[in-house]
Amino acid sequence: MQILYEDDSLVIVNKPNKMMVYPTLLAKNCHWFATKELEKLGYLNLHTVHRLDRPTSGLLLFAKDKEIAKEISILFSENKVNKTYLCLVRGFTESEGSIDKELKKEGEGKLQKSLTHYKSLQQQTVAIEISKYPQSRFSLLEVKPITGRMHQIRRHLAHLRHPIIGDVRYGDRHYNHYMKEQLDCENLLLHAYKMELTHPGTGEIIKITAPLPEEFKIVLKLFKFSMEQVLPPNED
Repeated sequence: MQILYEDDSLVIVNKPNKMMVYPTLLAKNCHWFATKELEKLGYLNLHTVHRLDRPTSGLLLFAKDKEIAKEISILFSENKVNKTYLCLVRGFTESEGSIDKELKKEGEGKLQKSLTHYKSLQQQTVAIEISKYPQSRFSLLEVKPITGRMHQIRRHLAHLRHPIIGDVRYGDRHYNHYMKEQLDCENLLLHAYKMELTHPGTGEIIKITAPLPEEFKIVLKLFKFSMEQVLPPNED
């Protein structure tokens, strides 16, 4: 787990796929937690201010004290933290669009307003047979969740019939099977890529970019996506 930013108030890391943020009652089969890994590095008593799904990689922010944690939590609740994700999905999407679809809260029947914006960065047709088609289409998307519901991006893109590659819960089992068996890729190809927020202590604008996981980069290169659009400067 790579530490990308740190000051007297904040720590921002690049969380790997399959790592949970912190232990919960639902984490019976997981023994790999961001909070525990940070404790090993000497970061004690950090405060969690937001979460990423276990299979999602990318930017994860922690606060070093309660007051900063409270202020950052307010920024998240008021949608004042700009979050950008990259994901690879099945099929060709529209060039851009918004998904304004209410989602049920996990474990409850209550519907919550949910809004996601997306833009197609690149699209590729690959000469591989998946399911019944001799060729397969993929879109690399830049996604901005405006609200923060559980599994929001994954559920919204599945609703569009463009599920994220590697999503075992909402995705396409044929594509997931191909990726695992032929490319040895079984991770969810969803990455919390960029984050921008106003530092609650200094007022400084913080802009952070998280490098893509190696497996994600390998898949994009195999499918002939241009890496110039998706890699931070000086990364290859």
